[in-house]
Amino acid sequence: DYIMIKYIKSFIYLLFLFHYLLLPTFLSANDPLVLYDFKTDHKVSKYIKYYFDTSNELGLKDILEDKTLEWKDNKNPESLSLGFNTSNLWLSFDVINICCENKNWYIELGYPPLDSITYYHITEDGKTTSLQDGDQYPVPNNSIKSKYYNFLMELPNNGKSKIIFKIKSESSLAIPLSIYSAEGFAEKIQLEEYFFGAFCGIMIIMASYNLFIYFSTKENSYLFYILYIFTFLLQSLSLRGYIREYFPSLIYLNNLAPILFTELCLFFGLSFTSSFLQTKENLPSIHKLLLSYMAVPFIGISLAIFTNYSIAIKFATITSFLSSFLILFISITSIRKKYRPARFFILGWGMLSLGIVIYALRMGGIIPHNFFTNSSYQIFSIMEILLLSLALGDKINILKKEFSQNLELKVSERTRELSAMVELVYEQKRAVEQTLKELKETQAQLVEAEKKAALGQLVSSVAHEINNPISAIQANVGIAETALTPIFSDFLIFIRTLSEVQLNAFKELVQLSISLQSYISTREERNLKKKLDLEFQSYSPKNEENFNEIKDLLLELRLFEQFEKYTDIFTEKEFLDVLRNLLILITEFRALKNINVSVEKTTKVVFILRKYLNTYIKGEYKVVSLSEEINKVLSLYDNYIVNSIKITKMYNDEVNISCISDDLKHVWRNLIYNSIQAMHSTDKVLTISIDKITKDNQIFAKVKIEDSGLGIEPENKPKVFSPFFTTKPQGEGIGLGLYISKTIIDEHNGQIEFESEKDKTIFTILLPIQEI
Repeated sequence: DYIMIKYIKSFIYLLFLFHYLLLPTFLSANDPLVLYDFKTDHKVSKYIKYYFDTSNELGLKDILEDKTLEWKDNKNPESLSLGFNTSNLWLSFDVINICCENKNWYIELGYPPLDSITYYHITEDGKTTSLQDGDQYPVPNNSIKSKYYNFLMELPNNGKSKIIFKIKSESSLAIPLSIYSAEGFAEKIQLEEYFFGAFCGIMIIMASYNLFIYFSTKENSYLFYILYIFTFLLQSLSLRGYIREYFPSLIYLNNLAPILFTELCLFFGLSFTSSFLQTKENLPSIHKLLLSYMAVPFIGISLAIFTNYSIAIKFATITSFLSSFLILFISITSIRKKYRPARFFILGWGMLSLGIVIYALRMGGIIPHNFFTNSSYQIFSIMEILLLSLALGDKINILKKEFSQNLELKVSERTRELSAMVELVYEQKRAVEQTLKELKETQAQLVEAEKKAALGQLVSSVAHEINNPISAIQANVGIAETALTPIFSDFLIFIRTLSEVQLNAFKELVQLSISLQSYISTREERNLKKKLDLEFQSYSPKNEENFNEIKDLLLELRLFEQFEKYTDIFTEKEFLDVLRNLLILITEFRALKNINVSVEKTTKVVFILRKYLNTYIKGEYKVVSLSEEINKVLSLYDNYIVNSIKITKMYNDEVNISCISDDLKHVWRNLIYNSIQAMHSTDKVLTISIDKITKDNQIFAKVKIEDSGLGIEPENKPKVFSPFFTTKPQGEGIGLGLYISKTIIDEHNGQIEFESEKDKTIFTILLPIQEI
């Protein structure tokens, strides 16, 4: 009996196991899902009934009570995939917990792009709970934070419940439903996060690695490849719900991101294909087709922005498949063209295509849902990325080898060219040496001719310069000889006829006339004659001819206002004799003064020539007063200055310098004479200033000579201090004055500068004040 009872108990236990463990595999869609193991994920697909509400108006009460609704059983036990349908989808199944006392179970809907999900849990006693979720809701209602939708089910041991879902989406209706215990769900989420973290890490590492190679090679293929990896990673993140998980409030972005990154991934994949396989050079006809097709992804992006999600996702799905086939077609064609880098390339894209096919079969319910099929897209994309990296490396190696071969060939050709060029260079060198020899001979001849021309020019200018003062000396010597004859005869007789008072008056007139000697213009002479006529109106002459001669003599002797003083001392006849003899003396004085000026000019020319030819012997340094030195030079030009030029002197009489006085006199003569010659207007002003300044911690004597002349033309300013440069007519200068002046100032460690504009020219000279 005991043994019999024992066998009966064992049989009942086997029946229990058969009922709860083996029986579910034979149940239809109307049978409940039995939760029998808390470590196993329980697939819901084969227990589901579904119904499409085309009116989109039915509620839960209608679904439960309306017996006329035509519910359909899911014919694919592995998955529920219903394609694209925008009507409300209702799902229904029953579930029983026979596993254990654990009553907390989680149901997961592992497809993120669903717009609206309403979850209903109806217990045996009719109690209903509901939750809403979906990518249209800014706040997720997940029971556990996850990228997929999940809901908590409270199922007591041996408790039975009805689960109903109401789903609406413009995307495809792929509904992978699974139920987990708390422990099983945590393990599942952890495994997926580890895998996807590894996937992201590999993608980032490969992108960074190829980025470094791009910076080294500047190969465009690497740039497109990096952008392809980056957009592929973003596409994977959006498709697996990570954007919604971390940015749930960005509803528009959650809908747009999968399409946007899919289309961009296609574009950069096509760009990488074109660059890597060099379709422009190797497949020109296919390249044109590829370029045209590269506009398709941007059409998809436009559809996502300006139309509804349903149209855009369908377009993106179709273009993805077409792009894969197009890239595979181009790869196969490149291999047929014996383009070696296409080997790894076609393997890479083949791996990605295989992953896409497995993922599509899983979504279509043809193959079961599991970790491998759910992650096939990422697994095979990692293999694709690795193979494409190998393809890039292989291409670089091929290019290096081709470059090395081409380089050797080019080096050989270049060596031959260089040998020919070297021979040509030697020939040209010999020709250049011969030409250089001829040029040197020609240059020597030209230099000799130039020297002769310059010497001829110098001699011609010097001849004119010296000829003028010598002619003046000769003329004035003749005047002196003519004037001396009456001095030794008639003049002695004339002196004896004068009384002591008359003799003293004669001496006064001589001194006065000498002091008044100056050059006057014709205009000034006419004005003075008129003035004399007015002064002589009150005088009644005894002899009109004598009177007129007296006026002419007074004018020539510059004795304009001396008539009335001497009428009481001399008679009219005696005064005429006095003026005649006075003119003889003054004429002699003028001749001697002209001789002195002419000699001074000749000395100046000789000094300039000797200074230029370095045959001049320098004088000794001595301390002089600049004001005295410049006044001496001004006295030489009295005939040019008095009554015609206004001179303004601003002297600091305490400015004394140590210098070679004779040399600096030539500087002052040259600058003053140039200023006199430059002033042709009626308003002739010559301003000379002397002062002290401090510059660079050193004291300088500063001399400024400013005239109101025409000024120096801008194009002539750079040539002012050049030898033999002059703007004067021939015979009035040899062009060495300013050159020698600068040379003298430089020898005194000074500076000479000028500034010139219309009606004003200023020469500034700085000379150091120090004992030498």
